[in-house]
Amino acid sequence: MAYSGYLIKIGGSNGTPLPFKYIRAESYSCTPDQRMEAEANRALTGVLVRKTVAHTATKIEFETPFLTNSDRAALNTMLQTAMQNTGNKQERKLVIEYYDDETDTYKEGTMYMPDVQYTIYKVDNKNNIITYNPVRYAFIEY
Repeated sequence: MAYSGYLIKIGGSNGTPLPFKYIRAESYSCTPDQRMEAEANRALTGVLVRKTVAHTATKIEFETPFLTNSDRAALNTMLQTAMQNTGNKQERKLVIEYYDDETDTYKEGTMYMPDVQYTIYKVDNKNNIITYNPVRYAFIEY
């Protein structure tokens, strides 16, 4: 199936497409099907000999645009709900359906979300609004 109007769905194929208002398009990257080595050595002739495992892992990264505290809370609620559905919130484990640029298809993966750092851009105490600098999110397949 070719691109169908979304990059990722939080919660897998039956999940919710991540709205583009949370993705700064020029920051989005997907590294599909990364190969992993069981062993890699150089032969006496200098030729690289690799033994790759069958399992591959995809990595997705993007930054948000500037977000307000209410936008950040809505995004985090969506992610937290997906983590609760996997039964492992502590590992930040969730299922994501993503567009694989390499194959022009959608795939589903069980991923974890590394820690997220929030940096404040400005605070509007009069209106109780915090604006955050772009925030980096990553999802790495198990």
